[in-house]
Amino acid sequence: MWQLIPVALVQQSFEEGELMGTKATIRRYLALGMLVILSFVLTSCLSTMFDQAPVAKITITAGNPYGSAPLEMTFDISGSFDPDGEIVSFTFNFGDGSTLLEGVDLSQPILHTYQQPGTFFARVEITDDKGKSSMSPQLMISPR
Repeated sequence: MWQLIPVALVQQSFEEGELMGTKATIRRYLALGMLVILSFVLTSCLSTMFDQAPVAKITITAGNPYGSAPLEMTFDISGSFDPDGEIVSFTFNFGDGSTLLEGVDLSQPILHTYQQPGTFFARVEITDDKGKSSMSPQLMISPR
């Protein structure tokens, strides 16, 4: 059974050896308290230390990355995953200066049209439920 004991009383009684019988009893309660605190600290540190980053994957499912502009491309990021949690968001960068695409549903195909010729590098950043993120390798898109 846990008991709340004022710190001043513990210190005074510890010095006098009177609280709950002996100094050894007090030492046991203090040691138990320290173990509880240490357990919370270790649990917090270990969960942070061993949290793995998500894995971002990107593939082209439709379109020729070397076709003529305007070039319509379809990307798939559904192979992305988090080994110890869940993915909560993604940011897709098409590499051509267009607006970044942000979302949460990895299962939907991502459609984009490259309007101008050039060489562009598409990639996706994935973020997990613990705030860790990772970037996919870049895919080169070069409409002529």
